[in-house]
Amino acid sequence: MLVIASSMSLSVGFGFFFNNAAAAMICRSPSNSPYQTVEKPVHTVTSRDAYRARWVTIIGAPFLTYIGAMLHPTRVLWHGSPWLFIGVHLVWPFLVAGLALMLVQLVSDIDEAPARITRLLVIPMVIAFTLYTTYSGVAIGAIVWEGNRFPIARREPISDLIDYLTTNTLATTLRITAELLWAACAITAAIALRRRVPRPALGLFVIGALEFGYHHERPYGAAGMAALLASVVWITLRERSTRGAHPVDTGTVA
Repeated sequence: MLVIASSMSLSVGFGFFFNNAAAAMICRSPSNSPYQTVEKPVHTVTSRDAYRARWVTIIGAPFLTYIGAMLHPTRVLWHGSPWLFIGVHLVWPFLVAGLALMLVQLVSDIDEAPARITRLLVIPMVIAFTLYTTYSGVAIGAIVWEGNRFPIARREPISDLIDYLTTNTLATTLRITAELLWAACAITAAIALRRRVPRPALGLFVIGALEFGYHHERPYGAAGMAALLASVVWITLRERSTRGAHPVDTGTVA
């Protein structure tokens, strides 16, 4: 399961690279090719389109993660649903990948060391979070699924086993690694944005990110992601007022 989860994360990360590489290859048309007889249609790309796509990603990722944190069950063995628990953790790697893309988009036009570090750390952060949620989410959820079939009087040993599996050295290592990488990504992104974003919005961003990293289920995870969402909306409105509500068209791409 862990190998499959890490493969999924690598696919997400390398997918971004190969998607951009493929777009670049498509946009490049060989001028000396003897087989080029028909010109390709030109698609107009405006800065307004890019602006909207960027901020849909930046706002959409924390919004969806907030919903995931609210749906995350806090009790599954006793009067809980293992299906929802497993389902949330199956989706969680994609939510974390969305948050990684959000961070990359926030610092996309900044060429400083903190921004470059952010772009570098998001891939191992997604992998670490995927490994953690796979172990502590999907694997534990499978045990809960089977444990719920036992009578309540026989669930105590299963509960002890789950407590051990979620607090042993492996689980602690995976959790701390994921939390530290997420915190590093958020803090370096905040440092990169320090000259562009109001300090209250930046403080809200950091506090929300750290609170979400501390515990991704409610109430901490949901509250932290709500703060992060509020901060990126604030940043969006600030950038909109700075650059103007109607960006100007920038050019075309073949």
